[in-house]
Amino acid sequence: MPQADGADGPGATADGVRARLLAVVGELGHRPPGLGAPLPVGLSVGVALFPAEAPSPQAVLRLADERLLRAKAGTGEGAEAARVRAALRDACEGFAVLDALVTAVDARDRYTRRHSEDVLAHGCRLARALGLAGGDLRAAEAAALLLDVGKIGVPDRILRKPGALSAEESAAVRLHPLMGAALVASVPGLGSLAGAVGGAVRSHHERWDGAGHPDGLAGAAIPLLARLLAVVDAYAALTADRPYRKAFGAAEARRILEEGAGSQWDPACVAAFLAALPARLNNDPAEKLSPNT
Repeated sequence: MPQADGADGPGATADGVRARLLAVVGELGHRPPGLGAPLPVGLSVGVALFPAEAPSPQAVLRLADERLLRAKAGTGEGAEAARVRAALRDACEGFAVLDALVTAVDARDRYTRRHSEDVLAHGCRLARALGLAGGDLRAAEAAALLLDVGKIGVPDRILRKPGALSAEESAAVRLHPLMGAALVASVPGLGSLAGAVGGAVRSHHERWDGAGHPDGLAGAAIPLLARLLAVVDAYAALTADRPYRKAFGAAEARRILEEGAGSQWDPACVAAFLAALPARLNNDPAEKLSPNT
């Protein structure tokens, strides 16, 4: 890490170092022979600080590499996601493997790159609104981040398809909760969180009325974390651009959730989520939610 100007002292932060590097590169350019104006130079940066963010040189290099991969994919990293990732990395020796798979899933589809982090931000808000704390809250955070990790097994031609899926393609997509749960179960170190996280990943496409998959569970038989995350997963999908439609505004997304409460989604989770949304969204039907607000 260059420190010629002394800007990166003991009080430095990863965000500060990254911003300084990007600012320096932003002033540079490349002028090929015969070209009058210089071409701008771009840079993807992955920064991690030792020992503030990782306990060993090897760990800090792994963390910086993960952040670099995320920057190249264009996913960035919100404060909530960074906090949860750091906590899970410290607590679970195998978490880095799962996190790398999540990043790979997000990087495969430019329409859904931010989906896992959006679900995490919404899921944290709803979990707190429902009074979850301690291990239950940590399990909700982990499950939100890992919710779609099973999509690593869905072929790109299906994941990126802009039109309606065939019956065969839909069946392939419907396998991702099972794949995700199997991946979570295979990683050492989750300890007491493993059962709750794996159950939420497996069951987040179940429906309150029993018409979901993969097990056809209904009502309170669906794990609470899965019910919670089904709501925020739907909201994050509704308020994001997709290959086949533009994002819904906040008011329209609220209406869809309200209409599906009691059939597709747990009505208590829907009510708590909508009550926890920023009040300003009630006054602007066209506004889309930034999950970190």
